[in-house]
Amino acid sequence: MKNKKNVLITCTLLLLFAAGCSLYSVVSTDKDETTDFIKYKTYAWLPDKDNSNNSLNNQIMRNNIKNYFSHELIDNYSFEVNIDTPDVLMEVTVTLANKTRIEEHPVTNTVPNYSSNYSYGYPYQNNPYPQNPHSQNPYYTPQPNQYNYNGYNNNNYNYNNNSYNGYRYQTTYVKEQHNYTESSVTINMIDRLRNELVWTSTAQADIYSENPEYVKSELHPAVHKMMKYFPIKKVEKPNYK
Repeated sequence: MKNKKNVLITCTLLLLFAAGCSLYSVVSTDKDETTDFIKYKTYAWLPDKDNSNNSLNNQIMRNNIKNYFSHELIDNYSFEVNIDTPDVLMEVTVTLANKTRIEEHPVTNTVPNYSSNYSYGYPYQNNPYPQNPHSQNPYYTPQPNQYNYNGYNNNNYNYNNNSYNGYRYQTTYVKEQHNYTESSVTINMIDRLRNELVWTSTAQADIYSENPEYVKSELHPAVHKMMKYFPIKKVEKPNYK
């Protein structure tokens, strides 16, 4: 882009859509604020520079994107195709980047509560009975009493130390690595006479599925989101009711 008076003024909008599980959920758009977009009436697509041919970026997908945009331009904005002398040149690019994301998930386990276990089940040491003559005998070996666990029975839950039957709950965090593809679909509008970029829009997605049909089905909704910020108002159509 040329560094002139009529520079491309950045007005990037990061827009998060909450419409279900839409794949291309983030859209950014820039436009040249000095351009009179109303004067544009005709367009033509620039030749495809991308020769990629994989499941997420191939000629069929790029042609579908062009067809979706052409449908919008002709039906909703009264544009016409002009191969020889178009007002604007349209360009589509698809970029892919391999990314890795680390996420932490809480995992709760039960572990022995040793501090509680060592205080359980020895009534002659912890709760000596005065009437028992052996309670003060240093050679006497006490035996556990299943009915006296320092005030707890075998089914009690201790809310103070988050324990149950001598066990307590412990939460740890496990890290998981997720590999995905960051996909970006970009449409550029170039003023043919000035040879300057006047509008651009990009839809971005994090793709975890390599299913090409899944990605292809999300391209049309992505075009609709990008056209929401097209710098020309839609043509009002007559209502024949």
